[in-house]
Amino acid sequence: MATSDAECKWVSGIPGQLNSALVDGFMVKKSGCQHKFLTHFHGDHTTGLYKSFNEGIIYCSEVTRNLVISEIGVEPKRVVALPLERGRVIETLGLKVTLIDANHCPGAVVILFESMRPHAAFLGVHTGDFRAGSQLITKIQSAVSATRAAKIDKLWLDTTYALPPDKWRLPPMGDTLDAVKRVCLQELERDKNTVFVIGMYTIGKERVLNAVVEATGIKATPCNSKRYNLLSLCGYGSILSPKGVMTNVIAAPLNDLKPQELGSIYKGSNIVGFRCTGWGLRKIDMPPPTTTSVQHQAAWKLPTPASYRHGNAVVYTIPYSEHSSFDELCSFTSTVKPSLIISTVGGEEARLAAVRAVTQSRYTQQNIQSLFASKKPVPVSACTTVQPAVSPGARKQTEVKGFHTLFSAPKRQKSNFAQPEVIDIDSLESEPEEVVDL
Repeated sequence: MATSDAECKWVSGIPGQLNSALVDGFMVKKSGCQHKFLTHFHGDHTTGLYKSFNEGIIYCSEVTRNLVISEIGVEPKRVVALPLERGRVIETLGLKVTLIDANHCPGAVVILFESMRPHAAFLGVHTGDFRAGSQLITKIQSAVSATRAAKIDKLWLDTTYALPPDKWRLPPMGDTLDAVKRVCLQELERDKNTVFVIGMYTIGKERVLNAVVEATGIKATPCNSKRYNLLSLCGYGSILSPKGVMTNVIAAPLNDLKPQELGSIYKGSNIVGFRCTGWGLRKIDMPPPTTTSVQHQAAWKLPTPASYRHGNAVVYTIPYSEHSSFDELCSFTSTVKPSLIISTVGGEEARLAAVRAVTQSRYTQQNIQSLFASKKPVPVSACTTVQPAVSPGARKQTEVKGFHTLFSAPKRQKSNFAQPEVIDIDSLESEPEEVVDL
């Protein structure tokens, strides 16, 4: 769950520049901030965003823009879609912004903020929620190496699976999707008329649905028209059956996946549900604790997923997640080598503990002691937070320093990223039709 701490929402620390942009910070009221960034369309990141939004501009991916306009009703002129992997300079902000697909839910992005002010080299990276696979890490490295800073000064990190340390060592995303496909084929051999029910979030788990469609060759039927529209907005319209046509592959809410209820909701001699969540990880699924981060990927041999049967219905629980596993967090931070890390998940003490767990893990640093600091934040004037965890005066910003003393800055490499485009925000606001026309 994303933190509600307002101090973690500001893009801060840029030399010679006060707080001027917010990331997933719509609960920060009366901030005067005209530049809001949204990493993805999940409820804990859109908290405080309403149809009446009129305080500046929201920047996000095209998929997220469509969802914000369609599902919340924000005026189209208030939402700007930025392209992926192509930096854009926002002149009034003094930053070049680059979005990279976060390998999370549809439209989710990692955001790079590079200062364009002379003699003020700075690079901040906000992961939003992300799954740090090798391809994503490579893309981030390529984008970082193309900046003036050529290193990450500040990293806002999704630490969902950082605590307790070493526990959430999930299998690679591809392996869990292969396990889903394997179960589908086994169940079809048992009963060719098997009904498959895939548990999903409002936005999220679409890859699981797609895996079932690929394995069975059957188009998917969303459980209602709202889910049909959401899947279409997210780019999954091609795997859906025509409206009104019922098939044996059904997209349903994750909370519906209870074996004792599936038999009464859906008709069939064999009903198979998939409940895919990282919280379903079992100890017997995990590789030996002595494996290193590199060995970890090869150590996974996902057994037959846990299953729970009731009458003619069975639910398979598979440790699939769209958040980075503990090992992936360790691998990511040790690869990108940020100078400062801020956790974006949970309360103050949990955030500090999460970053300590990742940076001090045996997978990240062997026999190296990191330096840690919990500093008081720079006060934000006229800033109030909805239901703050602690009072603003008592709140501390959870930061971890020391990577710059442990690693040398990466060498600048030739990048495949296109040259940045320049956005004049004043022009966008005065000519809203340019914002609407994607």
